[in-house]
Order: sequence, then structure tokens, then C-alpha cells
Amino acid sequence: MSCRFFVPVILATVLVAACGKGGPGAGKPEAARAAPPTLLLAPEDLRTLSLSPRAQGPVVTGSIQPERRADLRAEVSSVVLQVFKENGEAVRRGDLLVRLNDTAIRDSLQSADEAVRAISQAFDQAERQVQRLKTLQAQGMTSMQALEDAEVRRNNAQTGKELVKVIDPRSMRFEGLVSADRMHEMKVGQRVSFRVNGYPHNDFDGTIKRIDAAANATTRQVEVIVAFNGADMPRVAGLYAEGRIEAGSAEVLTVPDSAVVRAGDVTHVWRVKDQALQKVAVQLGERDARRGDYPVISGLSAGDRVLRAPGSTLVDGQKVEFAAPSGGAASAPIVAKP
Repeated sequence: MSCRFFVPVILATVLVAACGKGGPGAGKPEAARAAPPTLLLAPEDLRTLSLSPRAQGPVVTGSIQPERRADLRAEVSSVVLQVFKENGEAVRRGDLLVRLNDTAIRDSLQSADEAVRAISQAFDQAERQVQRLKTLQAQGMTSMQALEDAEVRRNNAQTGKELVKVIDPRSMRFEGLVSADRMHEMKVGQRVSFRVNGYPHNDFDGTIKRIDAAANATTRQVEVIVAFNGADMPRVAGLYAEGRIEAGSAEVLTVPDSAVVRAGDVTHVWRVKDQALQKVAVQLGERDARRGDYPVISGLSAGDRVLRAPGSTLVDGQKVEFAAPSGGAASAPIVAKP
């Protein structure tokens, strides 16, 4: 009977012994099994940092608006029968823009005359107020906001609703706002470099023509009027613009926006040194609105190489290798090599 149970006992012993042996990865350190793959980088993936001149001055934001503009209104209530010009079409002095129903005008002429006399008195009073504020604003004794409020009251005193807005596209200017804390850095005649939404490849240049005499009570910003230098300007009003008033310049180390990685309150970049990646914490200054890069206050030095567009799976200390230059203009992707 003992022979019947001898073979199963031996088999069980062999199975237990086999379970105790490790697989192909047994005996290897955990760190070795989890080592990240080597990155294969092209020269286009890296940016070598160097000192470059950078304008120092207040940031200005605002929009492109025409200096010469007019709102055309009907002086009496009537029905618009026909519109002869579409938005964006060029017009000349004497062009017919809209046609009104003259029957309704004749029927309401008598009552309109009485209304016009009353409204004309209110308009004259508002116009005199506007002229007084223009004189004061030119002398720096009142704010541009107060002048604009008076112009709104004057326009509201005119009879009829606005029908057509006419602008001169050759009179575009940059109407911007600057923090009142930077007032001491601004003066008329300073150069302004800026970009306009819709023109991503154009760098525009202008000159400060006027600085408001008072800051906005709510935002604590001061309005500045910037004239374009030259005839190269957008022909569309209302476009957003952002730039910097050039109050001075200095040699600074800059890093592109695409290379910056943020995690909560910590900002870092990935530096390539000694054939490995290094996660480097950096302190950056204010972003250059025109160029889109940041000045480096601490953490990097001239000559450092950083990844232009780092991914989310990189590991500090990860090994890198370099591919031969592709010769193309496009940047080669970062490739993980097992």
C-alpha cells in the first residue's frame, strides 16, 4: 500500500521546489527592472541658452482702433427701405448709404420739428461740455475717461438710432492700458513693440503719442495711445494687441515658453547634461509678450541645453543618445529607445 502513495509525494516535492525558483527576472534589483528607456534626441529637440538683448519696460495691452470714425444716425424716426453698402466696403464723400421711407418722414415732420428743438438744446449743452473737457484734457487737467463719458452723453442726446459706422482704416492706432505702478517708466515719444491678434508673424512698431492724465478708478490702469510707425498696420478695428514699452534694454538669459513645465507652484525645465536628463527647478521673470519667452532669474546658465518640448513621461536621470542631424527644417520627435 505504501507504494501507491510514494509517487505523488515525490511529485508534490518537485512542484514545491519549482515554485521556489525565480523566473527570468528573479534575482535582479527592482531599480534595474524599472530603468526608463534611453531617449533618442535630434539636434532640433534641443535649445542652447544664450544671452540676448531684451527690452525692459511696462507691458501694454489693448486693441487696435481707428482715430477717425463717425456714427451716422437718422435725425427722425423712419423705416429703412434700402442699404447700399455692406460692412467693410469702401465709401467716399457723397455716397448714398441708406434710403429712408420719406412718407413716414412727412407725416411725422411737424412733431419731429418740436422734438428736434427740445433735443437740440440738450445736445448743445452736451456739446459745450465736451469741448470744455477736451480743452482740460489737452492740458492734463482731466482724464480721458471723463471726456469719453461726456461724448457718450452728447451722442445719446442726438436724435435717432445709429445706422452706419464709418471708419478710416488708414488711421488705426493702438489704444492700450498700462498698470499705474509703471507710470514712472513711461513718457511720450517712447518706442513700443507689440503684436496684434490675427497677425502672428508680424512684429509691429509704434510710438507713444499720448498718456492719460488719470488712472481708471477700478482697474488702476492708465490708457496710452500708440501710433504706428510706418504704413504697415492692420486694417480691421477691434483686434487685441499686446506688447512692451521699451524703457531700456539688457542682456538676459531666456528660455522658450514651450520648454517650461509647471506643476502647482513649481516651475522646471529638462536640461540635457552628461548624456542624461536633469529636472531643473527654475525661477522665471515676466513673459515677453512679443517674443513669447521668459527671462531666467535662477536655475540655468548660458550654454545649457534644454528640451524644446518635453513630454510628460520623462524621468530625472534618464539616459539620452543623439541622432545625426536630419537636415530638415521640422523638428524630429523625441523617441524612446529600449
